[in-house]
Amino acid sequence: MSDKFRKYRDYTMISAGVCDDFLATHILRHKDLILERNRSIVCANLEIVRKWVKQESRVSVILPRHVSTSFIKLNIPEETGAFCIRLLKETGVLLVPGNRFDMRAMPV
Repeated sequence: MSDKFRKYRDYTMISAGVCDDFLATHILRHKDLILERNRSIVCANLEIVRKWVKQESRVSVILPRHVSTSFIKLNIPEETGAFCIRLLKETGVLLVPGNRFDMRAMPV
């Protein structure tokens, strides 16, 4: 079955559409402005995370520099997969457990 999907993907990715080409050209022409905006958003969000982690006794993190992804360590008495699903259902916040990235929980 996966071979069928690969063949379909190869077929549909032979050439990008006209809209895709236009958007890519526009973005590349304005890359400095777009990158600066994205960096500003990421830095502001990292500051929010930094402040939140500082006030939470069961949370730790090594914050990244200028990227939007990090592994936040939670010291909670609940399996991380179940916690992430519950958090999504109750609040709409989406977290992905580290074990989905082959990251095992580190000892506390």
